[in-house]
Amino acid sequence: MKWSDGHDLGADDIVFAVEDCAKNSEPYKSTPSPLVISNQPGTVTKIDDATVKFTVAAPYAMFLEMLATPLGQHPTLFAKHYCSQFHPKYNLKVADLVMAANLSD
Repeated sequence: MKWSDGHDLGADDIVFAVEDCAKNSEPYKSTPSPLVISNQPGTVTKIDDATVKFTVAAPYAMFLEMLATPLGQHPTLFAKHYCSQFHPKYNLKVADLVMAANLSD
């Protein structure tokens, strides 16, 4: 699969979208509910460039079905190659970008 700009969509993108974005309290007040089981956010780890492993606190029989709905969008919302430039973990000068764009945060 590819992003709309032609870059490959891979495991690093999914890990970034979940671990660095969806579970981040700055853009989200709380982890999106489809990623929370038994009141604990799941984790996603990279197995190889095309494979990830989702781990949750309890059985989640509907997980694959949920991923196929609009509620399952979170693992593929953020392309790491583009969005990481706006994330303080990957760009220590992100505040400069905010100021240059005349934004408050």
